[in-house]
Amino acid sequence: MNTTESDNKPTLPVLFYHCKDTYDAMLRSSSKQKYRDGTDDKEAVVYEGFLTKLVTEELHLSTPYYTTVMRALKKMGCATQLRRGGSTATSQWRLHHEPTEDLFREKIGLPKKPTSQHKHRMDQHEGMIQDLNVRVLVLEDALKNIIQEEIKDAS
Repeated sequence: MNTTESDNKPTLPVLFYHCKDTYDAMLRSSSKQKYRDGTDDKEAVVYEGFLTKLVTEELHLSTPYYTTVMRALKKMGCATQLRRGGSTATSQWRLHHEPTEDLFREKIGLPKKPTSQHKHRMDQHEGMIQDLNVRVLVLEDALKNIIQEEIKDAS
């Protein structure tokens, strides 16, 4: 996982930001549409357009990101494809909710943000590792001195 040098806090992969940008762009171009759910009339926010063009031309992402971003948005429950598009036909996507950091971490498989208890345990482990490193250095120096003494005595 990436970390920033200034604070050593975990950062999100760039995919999260591509998902947010794509969802936001879809939302800007969407409209409310009525549909029938059983006997009830409902409304949904629907994006209709050429999504590959939106991703590659408006957001300037490379073509392979299209599939990755849309899979992530679907996995997080942010969007559902209503109609598949084609060369001259637009696709339709129902927009449910924007991607969030917690949702991305949960659904895409990143660990949740560390809690204060988790942070405390991590600090303890780091301290233990530093102590062990010091002990190993002391032992290495002692062993080096013993070997030098034996070499000196042998000559």
